[in-house]
Amino acid sequence: MFFKGYITLEAVFLGTMFLSILTTPLVIRWAKARGAVDAPGLRKIHAKAVSRVGGIAIMFATMTLIVAMLFMDNNIGDAFRGNYVQMAVLLAGAMAMFTVGLIDDLRGVRARHKFLIQLAAAVALCLAGGRIDKVSLGSLGVISIGEWGWLLTIVWIVGVTNAVNLIDGLDGLAAGICLIAAGAVAIFAIYTEQMLLAVIMLALLGSLAGFLFLNFNPARVFMGDCGSLFLGFMIAGSSVMCAAKANSLKGIAL
Repeated sequence: MFFKGYITLEAVFLGTMFLSILTTPLVIRWAKARGAVDAPGLRKIHAKAVSRVGGIAIMFATMTLIVAMLFMDNNIGDAFRGNYVQMAVLLAGAMAMFTVGLIDDLRGVRARHKFLIQLAAAVALCLAGGRIDKVSLGSLGVISIGEWGWLLTIVWIVGVTNAVNLIDGLDGLAAGICLIAAGAVAIFAIYTEQMLLAVIMLALLGSLAGFLFLNFNPARVFMGDCGSLFLGFMIAGSSVMCAAKANSLKGIAL
């Protein structure tokens, strides 16, 4: 059963990478037709207009493979179905981030409105149990963070989401950093046998690997707010859930 699970992990990574490579050029053409491009300027390194909604391809590739896991007949599919509340809240929050980001890319959204949606998504994940409320010190016992766990978790999720959004300016920077972060969380999730979170992170990893083919300098596409907010929330939320389940200093250090 576990062997089948690891085969599934490989399929998730390769599948999302293939979908990302396939859909990113289609998104570029659609964005140019809609005028959703980032024009060159004095403070920008690109000399031509670049499509700025590449996050559509990242989201599509990631969510397609994750949702497909719901129907897998193995330990990973069983884990999804057995932990559907947290997973549903995590994925719903990520889709809310994507939606508000896409509207911002196409029409513009006020900063306070984006912040309120980020805050609501973070609180929802905390309510679903995706928070750190205690830390195990091994033989020394367990430290209870109590109500501070809510505050720290919310600040972490909102902070990381906005941090990814802010670094999406240079070719390959945000996608590269997110790829490294997703890889680190995936490795820790596999090490602690949290296959559910490993699937999510490997789905992100594959979609980012495919996206980077056209995002490296000279970039032909930027992920935009729809991609950066989606990635930021997914990585922040998944890392919190991974650390909370590990319930150890190693998990917190992640």
